[in-house]
Amino acid sequence: MTPEHSGMDGIIANVGPGPSALAVDVGGTIVKSALVDAGGSVSRPSRARTPREGDVARGVVEQIARLLDQARQDHPDREISALGVAVPGIVDEDAGVGVFSENLGWRDRPLRRMIEDRVDAHVTLLHDVRAAGEAEVQVGAAAGHDDVVTVAIGTGVAASSWACGRPIRGRGYAGEIGHLRVTDDEVPCVCGGVGCLEAVASTAAIERRYRSLAQDTTVDGAQDVIHRAVLGDAIAQRVWSDALDALAAGLASITAVLAPEIVVLNGGLSLAGDALVDPLTVRLAERVRLVPAPRLVRGLFAADAGTVGAALSTRRPRLASGDSTRGESNP
Repeated sequence: MTPEHSGMDGIIANVGPGPSALAVDVGGTIVKSALVDAGGSVSRPSRARTPREGDVARGVVEQIARLLDQARQDHPDREISALGVAVPGIVDEDAGVGVFSENLGWRDRPLRRMIEDRVDAHVTLLHDVRAAGEAEVQVGAAAGHDDVVTVAIGTGVAASSWACGRPIRGRGYAGEIGHLRVTDDEVPCVCGGVGCLEAVASTAAIERRYRSLAQDTTVDGAQDVIHRAVLGDAIAQRVWSDALDALAAGLASITAVLAPEIVVLNGGLSLAGDALVDPLTVRLAERVRLVPAPRLVRGLFAADAGTVGAALSTRRPRLASGDSTRGESNP
């Protein structure tokens, strides 16, 4: 299976032959959906707001059902018989249960069964960060590599890892790199700890720390902080440098344990491009000693990686996880 880059007739990837399908990536604010044809071509995703009122799990299920109905109406010549859905939080993929999502406010919801009760299609349910990692490993930036870490840096920070070509799930707990302690500073984290990677280097943390230090409420997200740093804003430079140091420390720990060949950077922060990859490569190399430093690259699919991973899930009967998967990333 080889990637087809976006811009070619609206096709962003090819996931191989199988049933015509709909791939859905549910995020905290945006739901993305893409048609997958029988040849495996994945269309450029459409986007809609994630339902946030009332019973959010039920609202998301109803939205997915409407998306599938609309896809079938728009493409009556295709028998869309499979549905791949990626969701955030803690996910028991075998049981099809959304165990917990802080951002969407559900706990122990049988999402796969709820969807199956509403649609006539074979449904697979998987975790969004692992879906994104699967996309990059199978048909994206890490294709051809066996030892891989993919890191999603958005509102939160989470990872998925492969060793010898096999995903590492750790009974559902693997991937919580956002809660590695990476600084002696007593920066509080949502997990209850202090000095966590997510508390310093997530997109939310970068904006929050700049607003606090600069007493400036006009800043518009992490990308704006990075832009101000490039232009010479001393406070922005400090915040961005702290974030890079935290990311380098976290990746150095992962490198010492897993020795990945390649680390793929996804999520909102990856949009910084060379402003992220270049200095992070240098800082990581300064921290790594006996284990070779991995190559850092941006993900091929960026914000659409979860949708491609959901499309890949429709190419097999059921993801053979046997575990829950933790970690959360919001677009």
